[in-house]
Amino acid sequence: MTVHFDTKAIVEVATPARVMKAMERCFAIEADGDVDLPPRIDTPTPTGFFRCMPARLGDVVGVKTMTLVRGVGNRYLFLLSDVATGELLAVFDAAQLTALRTAGVTTLAGSHMLDSAPTSLALIGSGMEAESHLSMMAEIWPLERVTVWSRNVERREAFAARLSMATGVEVSAGRSMEATLRSSDVVVLATKSETPVINGSALNPGSNVLSIGSTRPVLRELDERSMRRTKTLVVDSIDQVLAESGDIQTALENGWLEMSQMVSLADVVAGSRSIPSHDEARDISTFKSVGTALQDLALARMLHLTKSDHTEITDLGELAGLKGND
Repeated sequence: MTVHFDTKAIVEVATPARVMKAMERCFAIEADGDVDLPPRIDTPTPTGFFRCMPARLGDVVGVKTMTLVRGVGNRYLFLLSDVATGELLAVFDAAQLTALRTAGVTTLAGSHMLDSAPTSLALIGSGMEAESHLSMMAEIWPLERVTVWSRNVERREAFAARLSMATGVEVSAGRSMEATLRSSDVVVLATKSETPVINGSALNPGSNVLSIGSTRPVLRELDERSMRRTKTLVVDSIDQVLAESGDIQTALENGWLEMSQMVSLADVVAGSRSIPSHDEARDISTFKSVGTALQDLALARMLHLTKSDHTEITDLGELAGLKGND
């Protein structure tokens, strides 16, 4: 029986602990090599593009489809199948799936990069990704204080008030981007900007920057200074970061960063690669994520195995959730 996971069904079973367990398992299997991750397929349309992301992770295989319509947003769908039988196990509203796995991967990376769990956070962005990340991190880390900044004053103030209530963490709106960066040594960038959103000179020495925007070549979050200060760049997928991230493409082309500084999160999770200590010239560490279908697949498999009250699928159309641009 094919199971229908709409947003409500996902939220019911996708606890932060389960999401984190799925992401840890994902990168452990990837480190073992029992995966297949073909390149993404993008088909341009007059209003944006259609993307297809296939993957195999151990005993399951799946594909995520995404449409981008400029000025409207994204629609996502994910199909989970069994490798041995070919059976379609489940169909997911992949908007919610994407938000959860992205936040889980970033939190996993930060947990491996940091010496101890942080109590404070600087957050750049006040959209859907910023909210999902703060919600996840507030459950996993002992956060006491968060400062958020985005270009729209009213939006960041509303975000701070709403997330303070939702998470129980003191969330305040930053006076400026620079002041927000200086408020914590852990910085999360969750934007969809075509120009860098931070001034790397304002980062505290020893900062860990977790950047999850700039998932297409035209997008930017990290500026030249932040790249020149980066000692180690941890990435969720070397091949896909090189193909998709405008931040990293620009940094490599201009010599602000070298390929030798790039480390796969799978290798960090497996313990086969360590994160070198900072030095005076390069005094921060950076994580860059563009997301992969392996991550969607790992979470889909976890949710399918966990859900007990299976509901038979009736209407594929209602699963393609709509999310606006940040």
